[in-house]
Amino acid sequence: MRHLLPLLILLWGCPEGPSEELQFEGRAGCEDEAHGTEAYFDETVAPEVFEPYCQYCHRSDREGPDRHGAPDYLNFDDFDSARSATALTWARVAEATMPPVGALPSEAEYATLLEFLECATPDNRSYAEELGACADDSLTYADVAPVFEARCNACHSSSLSGGDRNGAPDGANWDEPAAIRGSAELMWTYVFTSFMPLGQPDFLADSPDDALAIYDYLSCGAPD
Repeated sequence: MRHLLPLLILLWGCPEGPSEELQFEGRAGCEDEAHGTEAYFDETVAPEVFEPYCQYCHRSDREGPDRHGAPDYLNFDDFDSARSATALTWARVAEATMPPVGALPSEAEYATLLEFLECATPDNRSYAEELGACADDSLTYADVAPVFEARCNACHSSSLSGGDRNGAPDGANWDEPAAIRGSAELMWTYVFTSFMPLGQPDFLADSPDDALAIYDYLSCGAPD
């Protein structure tokens, strides 16, 4: 999967962004484990990337409207919080929804962020993992509906709105195959990197059958 890396930033302070030709690829693994440590976060990633580009909204001492829509759980001034959200951070920059306004980080800053996200991911799992070929073209949503109902739809249901979604984006409804099809690779990134299901960090290890069911369904294109 290809990942472009724009980040949420302040409305002022505009460093020179990367060239239009620059493209970032998900790499096959962490190249230097030191770049996923708390020391590297404190000394390099936080001051060079997260502080100037993210912490206007994503900071633990900001509340309510001062977060400008940033989820309460997603802060980039704390290593544990930033590390727990590497999948979400990667996904947002990959789908080019961040930053919503302003300039982009420089090439060097992008590279710093990319290395941190790759190395800080629990167990150094790689974002290069992709969905495979469909193994069973007879799959339907009914085959996996119980998994989504048990693992996802307490937040990702079309019947929920507002605060009842617990931060799940509007339209990200996993009781609707069409919505799943539009987010298949992103959804698998969340599951594979243990960001989702939320509050179930050991989902892959503890529930391999459910994880495989999701993987197979997504690999087959999330049919109706």
